Amino acid sequence: MSATDPKPGDTLPDLAGARMSRARLALFAGASHDHTDIHIDIDRAREAGHDDVIAQGMLVMAEMARLVTGWAPRERLLGLRCRFLGIVHVGETLNYSGKVETVDDRVIHVTLSGVTADGRQVVSGAATVARA
Repeated sequence: MSATDPKPGDTLPDLAGARMSRARLALFAGASHDHTDIHIDIDRAREAGHDDVIAQGMLVMAEMARLVTGWAPRERLLGLRCRFLGIVHVGETLNYSGKVETVDDRVIHVTLSGVTADGRQVVSGAATVARA
């Protein structure tokens, strides 16, 4: 399915995100300046009730954005919303999917979802993309 002539009900090509490793979370913390302890310090994560460090929400959202920009050029992405529904743990890989909901003369509205390998939905969202 092409982003140049989408129809409601069309699906975007799925995207398998990268495995959430401690190293990846630490690198993202450095790049984003999000040094919140539960993302990089296992002791603090355990104090907060987690078994291990957890992924940054913005990292999850960035992967979801990659789903859209892999389908349509980045400059056509007009808006992106997400709702965090669950925690992403070290070792998990998310699979992202999208579906065209509406198309008009100017924009395409897409719904988005991110689920773990065991089918647990951890993020949902929507994107608005300019027509080509």
